Amino acid sequence: MYLVYESLYGQLLDECDSTNIIGLYRTKEAAMEKVNQMIQDEVNAGDYVLDKERNDIERDGYVRYFWKDQENWDCYYELFIQEMEVK
Repeated sequence: MYLVYESLYGQLLDECDSTNIIGLYRTKEAAMEKVNQMIQDEVNAGDYVLDKERNDIERDGYVRYFWKDQENWDCYYELFIQEMEVK
């Protein structure tokens, strides 16, 4: 199983919980499809910018978004895919 979740940092913690579970998927492909759709939606919305260094979910296991500006460490979040064993 593959868990998709996001972790929030900085000012986002004033508004939301620190971690939000997006979903649990049976296959990596299904998890990747969800994450890729979320990445596309966020890029199209234009409020967050995809980090220039952590932007490949397959390579890094996560992607990072900054509010408005690259390296805005006051307001950012990360989107993860984590393989899990479910019993």
